[in-house]
Amino acid sequence: MIAKITATGIKGLTFEQSLGQLTLFMGPNGSGKSARSQSLILALLGYIPGAQKTNAEILESFGDGKKMGVGFQVGATLFERGYVLHKESVQQAYKLNGKKVSAKEFNTQLGAVGAPTAIDVAAFM
Repeated sequence: MIAKITATGIKGLTFEQSLGQLTLFMGPNGSGKSARSQSLILALLGYIPGAQKTNAEILESFGDGKKMGVGFQVGATLFERGYVLHKESVQQAYKLNGKKVSAKEFNTQLGAVGAPTAIDVAAFM
């Protein structure tokens, strides 16, 4: 089960949100509901369905164009993806419990915890 989500610089927000077995985000416009669900989906998949898929396009659309990070915790493992503008290209970096790892190791560990999923009800509808 996904216990929490984290984000830095997504849609101008930085947050850490604990999650229950079922979590529903409610609130007025601009309160961060979409940012939270998109952070989780981006951390899980590396892209947001229906949106641009290159690292540069993701950073431009959801971050400030320079740096952004998203993550989620399953059990004792914190999975994080970071998007950083380096010179003229955007690089994606992976971390497990704060330690840099390869994309292969990230995905291997993601599979080891059961490849969690999330559903964005608004996108689903």
